[in-house]
Amino acid sequence: MADRLLLTKTDLAAPPASLIERLAALNPNAELMRGADDPAHALFGPVAERRPRGRLFAAPAQHSHGIASFALALRRPMSRLDFARALGGLARDRGDDLLRVKGIVAFADRPDRPAAIHAVQHTLYPPDWLDDWPDEERTGRLVFITRGIECADVLTRFAQGDPVRRH
Repeated sequence: MADRLLLTKTDLAAPPASLIERLAALNPNAELMRGADDPAHALFGPVAERRPRGRLFAAPAQHSHGIASFALALRRPMSRLDFARALGGLARDRGDDLLRVKGIVAFADRPDRPAAIHAVQHTLYPPDWLDDWPDEERTGRLVFITRGIECADVLTRFAQGDPVRRH
């Protein structure tokens, strides 16, 4: 999802080609920058070239220690209550293993004004209401980073939103 990736300490050691290839495979749309005299400018200054956005959430990540990531699309807006039951129930039941959730969703009572969602373990943050969708795709999308939680369990919990796994 990042517009740019900054590799630091490249003045001390050149990054291996395998790292560059892996980063390009994970996020082909990001500008890759090596080192910088001014990291703040490199990270937050203007992007040299706006690249067209390709598929978002393209690759599930491979992690160790039972940590997995996956993304879902919610093809139908959910009521706030159904969403709270789904995510809140997951946090209640498996919060220690719910490492991170981020995304945007459409609620049934406000389908044209999406909400940015953020959760970490047992903590669910209030939604941040966006003025509009960031792109033409007007479906909810959530990214989960979990430890030992199966995607099938999450799909079941979010059934009211007609979820599908994004690949």
